Amino acid sequence: MLGSLKLRIGRGVALVERIVLPPAPLPVKVLTSRVVLVGASVSDHWNVEVRYPCVSVRKVYSFDKSAEIEGLLGERPLPDAIIVKECAAYFPMDLDEAQGLVASWLDRIDEASVAPIVATVVPVTRRNARAHPGRLEGILAYNDWIRAVAGERSISVLDLERALRVGDDDRHLDERWATRDGLHLRRVAYRQRLDPILQPVLVAAVG
Repeated sequence: MLGSLKLRIGRGVALVERIVLPPAPLPVKVLTSRVVLVGASVSDHWNVEVRYPCVSVRKVYSFDKSAEIEGLLGERPLPDAIIVKECAAYFPMDLDEAQGLVASWLDRIDEASVAPIVATVVPVTRRNARAHPGRLEGILAYNDWIRAVAGERSISVLDLERALRVGDDDRHLDERWATRDGLHLRRVAYRQRLDPILQPVLVAAVG
């Protein structure tokens, strides 16, 4: 989380550096909870468990995460929350099919008295979008639906798109956070953009 500015004097020149303030402590209920993020490449460089020991990752390299979610719901003790996160590489795809799958997962998670958390899909850069016609449009349509269904069901949203896009008027992935392929994220993006937004989502879902 970006904090105040501090002044450093070096070689007679005043250099202004932005410093990062430590995040607020997590509530005990969150710290002692069990949250599982079901995703894929998002876990490769995030190391989310370092900042949030209550969160573990299950990797599934396909859009359909039905088997993994069913497996989690069969475990004892149950997770306190499950985060469902999809990858931009799966787009474009049939939106009706995607919506049907996600809605079924949310139903199953809710029936098990586990808190569902849905994540928007990280968009792609302008260059990647040009190379893959329909990808960005599919992602944005899916994300708009995710926000709508989360509002209807009163569930938490981990809004990755909002944290990583250029801005409200340009929903491409900001080049500053992207690797060369315009699809995956640089390590700094996880630390500076995703770590700060996860905490309030966890607090809202299980805190």
